[in-house]
Amino acid sequence: MKKASPGEMIRADLKRLGWTQRQLAKELAMETSTLNRIIQNKEPLSLNRAMDVYSDIAHYTRASMTDYLIAYLEFEVEKWKKKQGER
Repeated sequence: MKKASPGEMIRADLKRLGWTQRQLAKELAMETSTLNRIIQNKEPLSLNRAMDVYSDIAHYTRASMTDYLIAYLEFEVEKWKKKQGER
């Protein structure tokens, strides 16, 4: 069973809350385009940046920061494995 990526989790939380990306971006004092790239898993995030971003998002979506971070780490490990397979 495929696990949800961090972006899929954020998208689901936004839908649950009835929020738009623009609304969440405004709450986070973040450009909507940056949030969109995070949701699409196209915004490179260091672990420190991911902790900051997902902590803030979890605050507003009332979700678990830990769940977001686990999804982030699993997603990054899968990217790494794919890259290793290319060698």
